[in-house]
Amino acid sequence: MTQLYQHEVIGRVFLKRRINARKITVTLIPEGVNVTFPFLCPLYVVKRFLDENAQRIWDAYVKYAWKYKLDQDRKERRRLEREKTLKATAEMETYGGVSIAETGEFSSSRNIFSYAVPYSELTQEDLKIIRKTARKILKERLDWHVERMNRTIVVEKKGEVVKNPFSYNGLAIKDNSSNLGSCSYMRNINLNMHLVRLPKYLCDYVIVHELCHLVHMDHSRDFYDLLTKALGMDAYKCRRDLHKLEHNFSFLKIRQ
Repeated sequence: MTQLYQHEVIGRVFLKRRINARKITVTLIPEGVNVTFPFLCPLYVVKRFLDENAQRIWDAYVKYAWKYKLDQDRKERRRLEREKTLKATAEMETYGGVSIAETGEFSSSRNIFSYAVPYSELTQEDLKIIRKTARKILKERLDWHVERMNRTIVVEKKGEVVKNPFSYNGLAIKDNSSNLGSCSYMRNINLNMHLVRLPKYLCDYVIVHELCHLVHMDHSRDFYDLLTKALGMDAYKCRRDLHKLEHNFSFLKIRQ
């Protein structure tokens, strides 16, 4: 049972009797102050407790409200920044879109290769088109990067040059619901088929990211130095751009 009580100092107070409560507990919330107390505790005892501690509760609430507003403002700025990033990248070309324009093998009534299309709106036929396109395009992009990186980047371990350090053993392209890519200690690479729905440079970033894990199986400074060298651009910027889009990775079957 909840009762609204207007205190002259604290303001809105929500009084809640609880059978399992052992003491009077004060909780700060944006709407006011929650006060829970034992079921058999008289109401006048609770009100007397509030009167005795009114200034302390009010001071704590002022501090809480200030921090809460700062947090909400920060979230709003991040939301606006994400929207700005989405608008800036929404029209960027994807490898999936190129495959349709070049080969004409696949057809769809709408642009299913935009990462902005929610996963829930994709039909089984759409997923088949994306999967078929991804198996062709991602394998080609991966092998192209492997050949380029093996040719242009020298990797040394224990003072010796490693031959073909970016060659992998196996590739799996899946409709993954948890990540965009991974690399195992067995040198097997997994890629999310929805990478073909991301802007080109971010698709390449994920692919090269996994190839660099063949040399460094961590996210150390050495790893990002290698990644930046392999990409030819700032890896940290790509990571930031990817993180900004993560909130719109609606193709991942993760429920926010």
